[in-house]
Amino acid sequence: MIITLEMLEEVMKRTGADFDQAKAALQENEGSVEAAVASFLKEDEEKKGFEKAVDDTLRYVKDMAEKGLLSRLVITNKDETILNIPLGVGVFGLVFAGFFTVAGLTAAFLADYQVKVVTKDNKDINLNAYMEKAKEKVSKVVKDHTEEEYVIFSEEEDQNEDKQEKTVREE
Repeated sequence: MIITLEMLEEVMKRTGADFDQAKAALQENEGSVEAAVASFLKEDEEKKGFEKAVDDTLRYVKDMAEKGLLSRLVITNKDETILNIPLGVGVFGLVFAGFFTVAGLTAAFLADYQVKVVTKDNKDINLNAYMEKAKEKVSKVVKDHTEEEYVIFSEEEDQNEDKQEKTVREE
């Protein structure tokens, strides 16, 4: 499989990827520009979808805490409690250190930690389940969108091959 500069430039132009990302996408897709574009866009959408799910989860927690319905944020790993903070402090953190909170919760979700909030009446709300539902919705939208794009790219590739065959026959 040979990857040309033109192929790299086409993937970079269509996706906004840098050189290394375009090269990796082409290598993963055996040099097919259309497949590389589709897979890159799918991965990019999945990342954005995960970030949106984290943002939605944080917004939910913040809204519930501001209404006074939540009392604690608890992060555990198996049977060990990693973090257990009152949400008065947590809301302050959500408002004034949003980036660090997003980064920390993203890392916790990715590392399979259990993240939950405790309500004033001592009921647990599992945020991992909330995140999974959000990720499933986003994944379905991304999958449907990417499949449509891949079909379009494949049809374009077939049409280009037909044109090349026609040109060869005419000569």
